[in-house]
Amino acid sequence: MADDEPYDLMPHKQINELNRQMQELKSKADTASPQELIRSMDTLTKTIHAMLKLFIHASDELKFE
Repeated sequence: MADDEPYDLMPHKQINELNRQMQELKSKADTASPQELIRSMDTLTKTIHAMLKLFIHASDELKFE
């Protein structure tokens, strides 16, 4: 990989989705039922887990370079 090439660790689509989920959680914090909050937290947990796997994969790739 050349130094002058643009490089993103995470697609902008995923970042935007995380932002949307966070805003959704914030707006529902006062009015949401506990079940809705649990489902939202579960979705957020899965997304963060996917992000962590991406960072681990990126780290492994950098070790080979």
